Amino acid sequence: FVNALEPLKHVDWLDRELMAWASGGGEQGRRAIYAWMESALLAPNASSYRLTMSVDAIESRTRGREILRPLRSDDVELFMDPKSPSWPEGRERLSIIAVRPMASLPTSRWTVFDDQNNTVTPNQTMNVDLLGGLGDKREYRINTGRDGLKRYTIGPKVWTEDSQYMRVRVEWKNNHMPAHKEIKIYRDGRAVHVNPDGTDGESVEVLEDTSIMD
Repeated sequence: FVNALEPLKHVDWLDRELMAWASGGGEQGRRAIYAWMESALLAPNASSYRLTMSVDAIESRTRGREILRPLRSDDVELFMDPKSPSWPEGRERLSIIAVRPMASLPTSRWTVFDDQNNTVTPNQTMNVDLLGGLGDKREYRINTGRDGLKRYTIGPKVWTEDSQYMRVRVEWKNNHMPAHKEIKIYRDGRAVHVNPDGTDGESVEVLEDTSIMD
């Protein structure tokens, strides 16, 4: 039991910044701590005090580090589902996969825009742990799997014949400022990341191994 808790030994539970956002009423602070602890307990080795309490990007993708660090856009990962069509048409749904960032809260916010920058989904919040296989009245559906992988599925009914692309935004947070990433999916089959200045970036990769979501 003591060995299992080894990754938590360098947390300064009396740190003023940690106390400021993790104590008091409400669930968000406690849930953020739980998310970080869950991630840390899966770490192969305990981190040092400096790495645990740092707010700098030392090794942001290493479990059990940087409990005070806010999420950054580089932490957000989006992939295309290899089983998905390139565009939602007929009875086929487009499927996108997001990976929950390490130590983030289990809730993400998804928004889809058309090529006129109109929002075509509710700016809704969906919980990785609690929601699965649920659909709303506007042909949007979410399925979730283990390890924080989330498949977001978009139906064809909202797209007009002249829509040339959609822009998909996903946002995650811990108890700091949220971080987000956007991709643009074209009717002709291309899918690219959106750069901070709004221009098209690199192609979106296909997540080849989705067996964990089945």
